[in-house]
Amino acid sequence: MYFDVTNPQHVALLPAEVREWSEVKDLAAAVEFDVIEKYTERERDTSYTASGTAWNVPDPLVIGYRERVEVADGVHVYLRGYKVDASLASADFALAMRRAIADVLAWRVRRSRTTLAVSSESGQ
Repeated sequence: MYFDVTNPQHVALLPAEVREWSEVKDLAAAVEFDVIEKYTERERDTSYTASGTAWNVPDPLVIGYRERVEVADGVHVYLRGYKVDASLASADFALAMRRAIADVLAWRVRRSRTTLAVSSESGQ
């Protein structure tokens, strides 16, 4: 878990006005999943990715190569520095993830409190 709502340092990354809102605790895990999902692809959906071993060249030299971490069978996260266990990620990467999660979380919490209203007018 990159963003822990029980860790004051993580919560401090949120804007002051949303830190205490109950929605933060409810949405934090879903937002973290969504941020990671943005960089996740399934092998069956990535026909342009090739393995360097097929061409006898190192992986970084293969066209279309991107650093990836397999998180499940055939499911990869293409995010340089990502580790499934957040405690194994570099401090800089973990902080960058927390900041991204905090930004999305703040946006989503504010949206959850927005009342959407639709009005219509008749042409008569």
